[in-house]
Amino acid sequence: MNSWLPLRWLLTLSVAALWSPLAAHAFLYRADPIEAWVVDAETGRPVEGALVTANWQLEGGLDSGIPRGQLQILETTTDAAGRFYFPGWGPKFAFIGHASWKWPQILVFKPGYRYARVMNEPATGQENTAKSDWHGKKTNLSRLPDTATYLSEYRSFNREIDWIGRSSGDECTWRRLPETLRALTAEDARLRSLGFKNFGSFIGTLQDNDDAFVKKGCGSAKEFLEGLRK
Repeated sequence: MNSWLPLRWLLTLSVAALWSPLAAHAFLYRADPIEAWVVDAETGRPVEGALVTANWQLEGGLDSGIPRGQLQILETTTDAAGRFYFPGWGPKFAFIGHASWKWPQILVFKPGYRYARVMNEPATGQENTAKSDWHGKKTNLSRLPDTATYLSEYRSFNREIDWIGRSSGDECTWRRLPETLRALTAEDARLRSLGFKNFGSFIGTLQDNDDAFVKKGCGSAKEFLEGLRK
């Protein structure tokens, strides 16, 4: 009558063995809310309308530095007081990779300024709750002295977004950056209206690789960008 019990115990032990590595390596993550402010570095006045993008990147591999994609991405803009806010999130499972020590990375962009990139100081990368070192603090944005300097800075910012949206473990991640892509589209158009062409546009990269994205299952980048203009 109880001949099936050993099999049941074996299955139970097998499930426990599969689950225990997940618990041991903290693959279940949460993040606390983040409230902070963006100010002009020279005047100390609030910077309104700055784009703020936060990403929680997963890493793995033998040296723990291989990108495994983004567990979470949040976007917002600063209000009249220069304030931005990201709600807490989680729990979320990460089945591949672990938390990057810099969780979260925060990028702040405003045309005419040097963009800011802030992150946590090195930690273990195994915390269940990600607390930003920049919660409750001010981030300074410095105005750039001339157009040439700004174009160089804008090119660098596009590379940052390229990394998050295409090169950090999932080539389709750009679909999770609608507000960022909308801001880049507007700024690209402004720069072109001023006669500039070569500024390392990530929007251009998406459009140029549209067929490849479709084949990878990301969908059409051109159609996605067109939808952001509506």
